[in-house]
Amino acid sequence: MAESVILTHSPAVHYLCRGAFLQHPLELATDVFATPLAPIGFRCEAAYAAEYSRIALGKQLHDEDFARLVALGDNEQPCLVVTIVRSIDAPGEDLISATWESFERARKVLSWQCSETPELFAVVPNRPGGPEFSLRPPFSRRKQRFVLLGDSESHRSTPKQLYAAAAADDRYAFALTMYRDALRDVDTEFRISRFFMCLESLAFRLKSATIGSRTAVRLLLGIQNAEISPHTLPDGRVVKVDRVEIGGRVRDKIFHGIPFNTTALNDDAAAYYEWARTHPGYLRDLLASDCELELTKWANGTSLGLPPSAPAL
Repeated sequence: MAESVILTHSPAVHYLCRGAFLQHPLELATDVFATPLAPIGFRCEAAYAAEYSRIALGKQLHDEDFARLVALGDNEQPCLVVTIVRSIDAPGEDLISATWESFERARKVLSWQCSETPELFAVVPNRPGGPEFSLRPPFSRRKQRFVLLGDSESHRSTPKQLYAAAAADDRYAFALTMYRDALRDVDTEFRISRFFMCLESLAFRLKSATIGSRTAVRLLLGIQNAEISPHTLPDGRVVKVDRVEIGGRVRDKIFHGIPFNTTALNDDAAAYYEWARTHPGYLRDLLASDCELELTKWANGTSLGLPPSAPAL
């Protein structure tokens, strides 16, 4: 199929991505195509930097300086589009749902092709009646740290403790790296695996010949007998889930090649996992809060994974 025909085909879904340079158009399957696009450049970032200079530093950029700043980034942020053609029209959201798995598979292949991961920023279902548009800004949890009244100094000191711990302890620095990598991983199961590995690296002193990784992580978190968390499914069922068990089994599947057999889970956990696989927003941060808490406790000397005499940093 010619490139011009691919881009104008209707119905089809166009996934616009940036951050990965594609040398030439590719046919990945009979209905999946990747096409290089012009780079976005850095005009918005240049304008932001110029405004920051004006407001924060009291320095106004001259027009020629701003133009030079923009020109420096003209060829940056290369773009591409993954186009998935369809034979039957449907509402835009249905077209996206029907093609999402194919797009994610294409993005993994393009990561190999480009040696960079394409970052999705817009989805355009092209229907016979005209295109529809959906922007996909970078995900942000906009995390707000809870600060007790009168405890603002303690709140400010915590990042300093984390920084000192990362400088003094290579294992802690590795755990912090796992946490950072998990936050930017777009694949739900890889994300969960890295969160689990972050906790596992902090629980290394609790492991033994008779205590495996999952048990050690539970000891680290101070939860006994496979403590479970309640989750309400769309049908109203409240299921109880052992998040450490699921996280550990996902890690085993991803990094050790051990098949994830849901029959090894209790009925509640199996039902939750099967549902959450198709709703990755619910599963992606399964262990994120545990990691945040344990990284803080390790840095301030209260983690159960530390030797009893370990001081706060």
